[in-house]
Amino acid sequence: MSLLALLCTRAATPWTVAGLLVFILGMPIVLVLQFATMTITNRADPGYRVPIGTVLRAWAGELAAAIRVFGWWQPFRSDALQDCPDAGSAGGRAVLLVHGFGCNRGFWLPWLQRLRNEGRSYIALTLEPPWGPIERYAAAIEAAVMRLERQTGMPPVIVAHSMGGLAVRNWWVQTRVDRIHRLITLGSPHHGTVLARLGHLPNVRQMRRHNAWLQALFEREGEERRRRASCFWSLCDNIVFPADTATLEGAANHRIVDTGHVAMVGHPAPWLETQRWLIVGARAGGARGQD
Repeated sequence: MSLLALLCTRAATPWTVAGLLVFILGMPIVLVLQFATMTITNRADPGYRVPIGTVLRAWAGELAAAIRVFGWWQPFRSDALQDCPDAGSAGGRAVLLVHGFGCNRGFWLPWLQRLRNEGRSYIALTLEPPWGPIERYAAAIEAAVMRLERQTGMPPVIVAHSMGGLAVRNWWVQTRVDRIHRLITLGSPHHGTVLARLGHLPNVRQMRRHNAWLQALFEREGEERRRRASCFWSLCDNIVFPADTATLEGAANHRIVDTGHVAMVGHPAPWLETQRWLIVGARAGGARGQD
């Protein structure tokens, strides 16, 4: 079992910790390779080119974020804040948080604290099995949505990072459109990513560019679901590129310039968008947009 798999299953041992140290020490090099590949790939489109100084700042921010997420939050703090599906003091809509590939619910630790402080009902999933096909996650998403619906009487706002956005979309096409008030994705490879060519796990193959699974998902979901989505994409996303692969036709696509893939969890824009859609009286659909 790989290091990340051990962390996702919370089986932390001295050997795991030693492996984690090696992982952290090698991370700057790995990120250099990712950012270099991303920069070269994005330069094929003049609209996606950014100054080298911006790329370097994004690299530094991603390194700090990756160390926090993979070195502390996920292996050691994933259960520090439990779900609060029955909180009711906010008197409003609930939130479901869905992480991406190689992660667990610890990815959302700052969000969990904020939602708890608000008295908001929320659930943060850990998708299992970590390396299984994306279809395997639908049951867990359904159970979480049902629980939040029973508590609030309203469909939740769902926030998903990376592969989590695909998992939610796959579940969504199997149920009613109005089961989600708003889907907010952060760096989700809606049209695949170049890096997925390097992996052969079932869920990695489903994230390859222009693959049949992604195309079938797009055709099944229809325009009404995409109008209920807000997609955040970054010109410095070191995992999902070319940059526009994280956008979705018909959705409100929000561009971020200088933030890496993991660091998106700390960017203020997705949190503000989530707060906007948590307003009880907000209409279920959303205007199309690109910025």
